[in-house]
Amino acid sequence: MRRGDVVAADMALAEFIKATISMVYLLNRSFCPYYKWQFYGLKQLHRKNGHLFACSGVINMLEKLCTTENQSSAWQPPFAADWNPYVNRYDKKVMLIENICTLVVNELYRQGLTDINDSFLEAHTYKIMNCISDEVLKRYHVTEG
Repeated sequence: MRRGDVVAADMALAEFIKATISMVYLLNRSFCPYYKWQFYGLKQLHRKNGHLFACSGVINMLEKLCTTENQSSAWQPPFAADWNPYVNRYDKKVMLIENICTLVVNELYRQGLTDINDSFLEAHTYKIMNCISDEVLKRYHVTEG
């Protein structure tokens, strides 16, 4: 968005949504279904086991993220003195993404998968990978799904 590339921003948003849904299934120890059923499945997952990780919060935020209008105006000058181009708090979509990441980090803590104090999810990657006991899986690069 900082470069004005709304197509790349939408592609990144789609990847974030896909990864978020996958993460919710993983944190709930459930199989992630075919892409057309993933979001619907989150709602069913929540109904079956009401105590599951942040399902309702994540569901609501994902719906808001998908229905929030384009935020290009939040990336146009003049900028407020506290404007941060890396976490633009004036962009409603950015704030929804930040809130979802906070929920995920809180759940990673709750499940004992991390003890790092950082809302940036990449910071938790290697800590989580160190929990993998399977030697073959442990050798995969973090980007190898």
